[in-house]
Amino acid sequence: MMLDNVTLKRKLAAINLSVTAAAMILIGGAVLFDQYRVMKQEIFDDLRTQARIIADYSTAALQFDDRQMAKEIIGALRASPNIHYAVMLDQHGAPFAEYRRSETTAHPDGPGAADISKHDILEEPVSLKGETIGLIRFDLDMLSLRDFLFRQIAMVMAILVAVFGVVWLTLDKLHGLITKPLLELAGLMRLVSESKAYSIRAKPTTRDEVGALGQGFNEMLDQIHRRDQELEEHKLGLERLVGQRTAQLEHMANHDALTGLPNRQLFTDRLAQALYQAERTGTIVALLFIDLDHFKEINDTLGHAAGDQLLREFSKRQLGTIRKGDTLARFGGDEFAVILVGVMQASDVEPEISRLLAAIAKPVQIGGTEIRMTASLGISLYPQDGDNGELLLRNADTAMYRAKELGRNDYQFYTEELNVRLVERLTLLAELRRAIAEGQFVLYYQPQVDLTSGQIVGMEALIRWQHPERGLTSPGDFIALAEETGLIVAIGSWVLHEACRQTFAWHNSGLTSIRVAVNLSVAQFRHGEIVDKVAEVLASTGLPAKYLELELTESILLEDTDATMEMLQRLKAMGVSLSIDDFGTGYSSLSYLKHLAVDKLKIDQSFVRDMVEDPEAAAIVKAVIQLGHTLQLDLIAEGVETEGQLAFLRQSGCDEMQGYLFSRPLPVEDFEALLREGRFLPMPKSEDDGHRTILLVDDEESILNALWRDLRQEGYKVLRAVSGDQALEMLASNVVAVILADQRMPIMNGTELLRRAKDMHPNAVRMVLTGYAELDSITGAINEGAIYKFLSKPWDSDQLRAVIKDAFRHYDLIREHERALRSFYESRDNVRPSALV
Repeated sequence: MMLDNVTLKRKLAAINLSVTAAAMILIGGAVLFDQYRVMKQEIFDDLRTQARIIADYSTAALQFDDRQMAKEIIGALRASPNIHYAVMLDQHGAPFAEYRRSETTAHPDGPGAADISKHDILEEPVSLKGETIGLIRFDLDMLSLRDFLFRQIAMVMAILVAVFGVVWLTLDKLHGLITKPLLELAGLMRLVSESKAYSIRAKPTTRDEVGALGQGFNEMLDQIHRRDQELEEHKLGLERLVGQRTAQLEHMANHDALTGLPNRQLFTDRLAQALYQAERTGTIVALLFIDLDHFKEINDTLGHAAGDQLLREFSKRQLGTIRKGDTLARFGGDEFAVILVGVMQASDVEPEISRLLAAIAKPVQIGGTEIRMTASLGISLYPQDGDNGELLLRNADTAMYRAKELGRNDYQFYTEELNVRLVERLTLLAELRRAIAEGQFVLYYQPQVDLTSGQIVGMEALIRWQHPERGLTSPGDFIALAEETGLIVAIGSWVLHEACRQTFAWHNSGLTSIRVAVNLSVAQFRHGEIVDKVAEVLASTGLPAKYLELELTESILLEDTDATMEMLQRLKAMGVSLSIDDFGTGYSSLSYLKHLAVDKLKIDQSFVRDMVEDPEAAAIVKAVIQLGHTLQLDLIAEGVETEGQLAFLRQSGCDEMQGYLFSRPLPVEDFEALLREGRFLPMPKSEDDGHRTILLVDDEESILNALWRDLRQEGYKVLRAVSGDQALEMLASNVVAVILADQRMPIMNGTELLRRAKDMHPNAVRMVLTGYAELDSITGAINEGAIYKFLSKPWDSDQLRAVIKDAFRHYDLIREHERALRSFYESRDNVRPSALV
């Protein structure tokens, strides 16, 4: 609109002037109109009076047709300025006499009639005795009235202009009183808007609406100021929160959530910085890749919460061990990495590694359980093992796996040879996949023999890889890789099916119906379908379930105990036999023997191999046999290779054995031939209780011969050994009453041999042959009870025979006491005899 860009002051002035002008015009117009109407009415009234007078005087002139008289009468109208034209008409309407103010005045019926018709007309009839005989008509001229009116209008307009001027000036001053506070308020608003200074306030000047507007403005500013402060505080709070969340997100993006250690991303960044700094300073960077040993078994046994606590404790210890400036990171699971900076030479790394391993080895208490951790470490060095972080990590990882292969709880530096091993490992994996696809595996069978009858009662199916280039490959070369990569599931399924198929085929061919033992891996149990798989194999091959024995490792039994129990119960319900393989080598838990429905314990060959010479191994074997028999379980020992081991197992009450002493694992054709041959293990004839057997031990044949000559007439059975190891083997194979050993022998001296004999064969009477100079060395053995008596060199033959005779009497007393105890316990508890050995 036209007033949009006009100031408020001008708008108010325009409004006031417009209202004032309209009011004055209306009032002035009304006054002028009223004056005009009154004056016109007065003129009309006067002219009508004149018209009546003329009409009265015109009666005679019209009656007597006196035109001259009529002309004089109507001519008297010259005195009236408002009559423009007058005419007297007769009764026929014809002009009888007329009057014109001037010659230019037109006749009503003439050419100027149009102009005349615009004038006011006044008519008055002329009557005589009630009869109209004529008509007087005036054509009125109101120009004087109009002139008067125009003069009045002009005067009013002049007054209006003067009034407008005065009003304008007055309003300009008065409006300033209104607009000035408003303008000040508008300026204040602009200032507040531009400066955001909400503390500014309008000063109250009036108590009218403008003052109320200012007060409202101040109140609004108060609200805005408070809201602004709240928003500012909220903004600051949000900024702090965003800052905290951003820091948290950055920390989470670069740190491990469980331990708070740097993760792989941050570790990679720090490694790049360390390599750059090392390049500038000419120093070495050592990268350590750490993997906790057997962490999964701990996690599965004690639970994930305990595993997490263990990882946190590990991180805490390592942080307290590494130097300032070094970096410890967690890559995930049980994998960690360390950056050692500022290393001057490779040998400087080993002390740091020793400190790390020592910190790891300290026991940890978790939920009342003491846990001892170990770790395998791989180390790569910059720049010799790689010039970038990715290569160094890969090489350290390769070295770590080599440390695990070497028995764990160790560390290995990266070498090019390890890289070659990695390539070989990848090649082996590819070949292993091809072997599964092309069926390159074969089964060998090793017989299991009953230690009472010597008959074959079972066999263990053992896989071999018929490699197209390397030939027959032992499982030790590929099983670990198959378990690590999960290929063991497919391999295990094939072994299970092939072993059952072949066993059923032998049964159908008329051979002895013996059972077959098949090893199951942890991965097959984790797969969750082992029960269905066994049922499917038995159904497809036709082998009765009672002829299948599944060998389980202790690690399987510790996997998700509830699920394992359920699967084992389902297997037992089928009629399948279950045995625990390598018992005692894993995280043995005696509680599961009570709850799990197993039938047999298999003594690991590491114990069997050393039990003849190592008292601790012998004690373990005896304890396992006694434990198994107490729980009504059968015992089988694997890896039996010597007669001494066989004799020890028989004496200890073991039920079955398998090992090279009887047969190596055989291919299908050779094992079938062995079965058809009816081969068995000859059991040694029952010996007496050894009361006439003496074992002489000396590394010199001449001494042994001299002793034999002194004793040959006494009727003893004399066994001779030239070393401690040979003596222990003979003790395992024979029941010996008396042992006479020379003190000074290489490798194992006399007292050491007799100490072992005391633990493994406590009934044997033990004596040592020594010089006087060696008495101090045997005193301890005598005090320990390992030595019954000692004889000095050179000996007296008669004294020797007398001492040995006394030793046999002492042995007889021991055996008599033992038989009495055996009889007592057998009659009381009906315990297996083996439990008393």
